[in-house]
Amino acid sequence: MSASDKKDSLVALLGACSAAWKAGDWHQLEEISQSVLWRASGIQLETSVLTQAASWYLGSLLGSGQLVARDHDFSDLLVVEDKVKKFDDWLDGQPRIAATIALTRAYLGEILLLSTDDSALSRGRTASLLRKIARPDLAIVVSDELLDRSRLNYYALANKGAAMADLGNLDDAIGLLSSALRPFHPTEGLDRPLNAISRAYRLRFERDGDVHDLERSFDYARASWTSYPSEFSARTYVAAAAEMGEDEKAEAEAATENIPTSPPLPNEEAVDRALQILQHHLVIDEATEQQDSSEHDLVHGNARTSASQSARAGLTWTTREDEDLKASFRRGASIKELASKHQRSAGAIRSRLRRQGLLE
Repeated sequence: MSASDKKDSLVALLGACSAAWKAGDWHQLEEISQSVLWRASGIQLETSVLTQAASWYLGSLLGSGQLVARDHDFSDLLVVEDKVKKFDDWLDGQPRIAATIALTRAYLGEILLLSTDDSALSRGRTASLLRKIARPDLAIVVSDELLDRSRLNYYALANKGAAMADLGNLDDAIGLLSSALRPFHPTEGLDRPLNAISRAYRLRFERDGDVHDLERSFDYARASWTSYPSEFSARTYVAAAAEMGEDEKAEAEAATENIPTSPPLPNEEAVDRALQILQHHLVIDEATEQQDSSEHDLVHGNARTSASQSARAGLTWTTREDEDLKASFRRGASIKELASKHQRSAGAIRSRLRRQGLLE
């Protein structure tokens, strides 16, 4: 098959993925998106396409969402982790794809970890992460649960509104996000609903062509950037400005050009709580153990570990990586050297060596 034919085939598969996602057919989406990723190993795909395929695949592993339900059994976690481990074993031989989708894979890892904790903090973080792996439907379920606990939870309102916008329910999304702009504590965290409502108005403008929606989108985006300058608000501001015109786009790009970019860190307090609950139930499997050690470093003072050194944080250990770790340690490699080689934190290395019986 020629390169052109391979790309045409992938385009057809991506279309099938989109259809399965819209229909909520998670089993079919799992099969088709996996096929896309397998075939992508031999074709140079755009980063955005590869990331989307990974989001579809990893999100599909959650199926009907039993794992993120409040009453789920710990066995639900182990079922998903088994699939994730097989995927990680395959990723181990695909460094280009692994590097491209590392952040998306880390999002799922954090969701699995937080599934052990029923606190509002962890549930809110879970809802936010679910959107990042193409499961806004589950983000809405978790947000509704939080709103049942407290109608004043503006964070849950913002998450639900943003998720509804993901699904194309823009009118309802704008209504919810307008409510989220009137939180009980008006000075805390308004950047999330501001960015979300700007995006919802922009999407509705693109759908309906109402210039008033575009103006609202731009006003909210500019307010977010002015009040809460960040990488996220910068992207929202530039996206809205680009729809307004070239002058507005150039002004926004100039204003935001010096904002540093960095991968988002996990919510440390939520992770710490989840780890305590997980250890209490004695459910220490490979994925949660790895998240334990890597997040322990973040919570307890090693947050300055370089991005390159911990690039594989959150990924399940493969059989090949385990064997290489044992061999290197027995040859006298230091913890620092092993952390650098395996692109994981020093805490993750120590935890893995203890599991293998090589450290006390």
